Amino acid sequence: MNSTTKKGIKRHSPFPSVDELLQSLEEIEITKRRRLSTDPIHKITSQETSSENSDDDGSNCMNLDQERDWSSLTPDLLIEILRLFGSMRDFMAFREVCRSWRRVAAPTRYALARQPPLFLCTGFQVSSEGFIDMNCLRLHILKLRQPHRVPCTLGYSHGFLISTIGLDYFDQTILLRNLFTGAEFLLPKTTEAFQRVRLSASPLSSECLVILFSPGDSIVQFCWSGQSHWRIGCIGPDEVLDDMLFLNGKLYALTNGKKLLSVDPFSWKVAVLGVDDEISREESTNSVSKWVLAECNGQLLLIGYLPLGGLRLYTWDNKSSKWVSTSSLDGCAMFLSFGGFAGSIVPSGSRIRANCIYYFDHDRDSFYEYSLDDKILRYPFRYYGLQKGCMPVWVLPSLC
Repeated sequence: MNSTTKKGIKRHSPFPSVDELLQSLEEIEITKRRRLSTDPIHKITSQETSSENSDDDGSNCMNLDQERDWSSLTPDLLIEILRLFGSMRDFMAFREVCRSWRRVAAPTRYALARQPPLFLCTGFQVSSEGFIDMNCLRLHILKLRQPHRVPCTLGYSHGFLISTIGLDYFDQTILLRNLFTGAEFLLPKTTEAFQRVRLSASPLSSECLVILFSPGDSIVQFCWSGQSHWRIGCIGPDEVLDDMLFLNGKLYALTNGKKLLSVDPFSWKVAVLGVDDEISREESTNSVSKWVLAECNGQLLLIGYLPLGGLRLYTWDNKSSKWVSTSSLDGCAMFLSFGGFAGSIVPSGSRIRANCIYYFDHDRDSFYEYSLDDKILRYPFRYYGLQKGCMPVWVLPSLC
């Protein structure tokens, strides 16, 4: 069932009718039969078969089309069909057809490569999550099993929603929920306040390291997947954090003194990779409000927010140990949330453009689209369904 809400956003039920999906698959089969009908060998075989059954009234042929055995579709063909879906609605409907199709539709980067970015409307309903498809501006409502206390979703990483459950900032339990499989992980209760969460890998991996920190603080909490308590690390007595980021298996930290640090989480040894005075001058000259670390195609990036709108983008040069100004994302689109960097993907739709950075302005209830090509700041969308105090979260299915 479909209905249209205000502002032109269409609201859909979480799963469409299976008949719609089967109809599309049958159209593929009809196209295939038409192609075979032009094959001379196929024509001869068809004529021989029809002569043998010339006394039949044709009802068997009609029944064959009406009672087609969809289980005969091979997994390889199903995967190729799955990769053609350009919306999460179609992907989730495919998984609901039967168990064998659900096994084929495992949430992998290959299967979800064409899925567009989703905007999570946290606080949309107590028992569900609302996702806006950024290509077609459709609102999807997905039912997720909720814990005893309603969680506050902070971000999304490696296919998992990152949420907190607790009464105050010093007594929080982190809940990791897989958007596609329903798998859940509860991490130990925290001992220190935090604002941002970073995952080094999927929580399904034993190599997953979880980092908790707050900008403006020097204390970092960290634990490995499966551990029962948090360990405490410190960046340094005279430094406080601006941001932290995992990239290619390494943990990087940026301090308020614009030092780029490399942190070994096993021994918690901190090494200074460089100090860039030009970035400090940029901060004072243009009144950059905040800095965040990011990455694109394996390259470490630094982004500065300007108070009147717009961004500054830099890439790290290992040879000179300096940040170098750049205006290219190599054909990708980047997404930033209140918690910092969310991800970079190759755009697959018309609304998300290459070489653009998308981020939020909570005061104006708007998305910013900043083009690195023409340095123009646009307000292409408004976001809906949010309650005051809720943080919008980017969900990038292709980065699961």
